[in-house]
Amino acid sequence: MEKVILLIEDSADDELLFRHVVRQCGLANPILVAHDGDEATAYLKGERQFADREKFPLPDVLFLDLKLPKISGFDLLLWMKTQPHLSRLLVVVLSHLGETDEIRQAYFLGAHSFLTKPVTQADIQNLANHFSGRWILALPGQILQTRPHLENPQAG
Repeated sequence: MEKVILLIEDSADDELLFRHVVRQCGLANPILVAHDGDEATAYLKGERQFADREKFPLPDVLFLDLKLPKISGFDLLLWMKTQPHLSRLLVVVLSHLGETDEIRQAYFLGAHSFLTKPVTQADIQNLANHFSGRWILALPGQILQTRPHLENPQAG
């Protein structure tokens, strides 16, 4: 069974850096990306184009940017807290700010960890060490591939 990472991030630069850092850590988890809170909610509910759980499985790890279009990261955390089927999900909040109140609120709403952007190799390695069993290690010489972006349901 795949141990999918769902990255909820609206910045293409932050997404590219995240993918690079994860691969530099030797992790081979498939990475799917939702670009706003509405798309992330649809994915986690298994609605619209995400209804096929073979193609879009529930993630094992969710990296969540707090500053998202449509539905904020905080609102998404609040909704996720009411969803029993998401209770086993490891939630890592990402933010450029790192203010004490923001961190406290994220933990209160169910986040397991909080990382300040840009994410570093040490950040990901610490998560992999602390939250074991959710990661796929690449085999020596394995070429790491990623899954494509999620298709935007509003795109024509």
